[in-house]
Amino acid sequence: MINGTLIITAAGKGTRFGSINKCLQLIDDKTVLEKTIDQFIGFNWNEIIITCNNESRLSYEQIIEAYEKKITLIIGGETRFESVKNAVLTSKSTSDYVVIHDAARPFCSKDLIQSIINNCHEYAVIPGVSVVDTIKEVSANGLVKNTPERSTLKAIQTPQKFKKECLINCYNHDYTIEITDEAMLFELNNLEIKVVDGEKTNKKITYKSDLN
Repeated sequence: MINGTLIITAAGKGTRFGSINKCLQLIDDKTVLEKTIDQFIGFNWNEIIITCNNESRLSYEQIIEAYEKKITLIIGGETRFESVKNAVLTSKSTSDYVVIHDAARPFCSKDLIQSIINNCHEYAVIPGVSVVDTIKEVSANGLVKNTPERSTLKAIQTPQKFKKECLINCYNHDYTIEITDEAMLFELNNLEIKVVDGEKTNKKITYKSDLN
């Protein structure tokens, strides 16, 4: 059991998906959002919050009506960072932990969720998979700058678990770089993050071809 709040991020604009809401696309007669909620609903969360945009709010409200567990919708911001921050700061629960998951990762297994919940690291736990391709750092003009050592690299996924108090403290600082996940906040504030094994099947739907 986790004394935790679940936040599902679903406020994106789907720019790389053709500027349509990928969370409302169907997989086996269910929307991507429903498939994702189904994976998490069986755990004993103190509260569940889903971020959304104004255009999708009515559709999301219709979806969450089918669930017995109360789910709260929060209007997101212009970026994922702002959306999650809104959700965390409006959370009404006294949860010790916050678990954050991308709605666009509907193939996350219950075993992975349980693994993240069970891990007792004090500050943060995130899943990652080994990188199989050679990675190049490339400059703005398209020239290769260097090749990082592949054995030290991980492709990071969600769900990610954070000590709620620490996450809120991280929001008290200003950041001048793009924050692509909450683990970056912990990095920038010198808080330890533990990486556990993720799943190759836990892919994020980014392009229309990802639904095939």
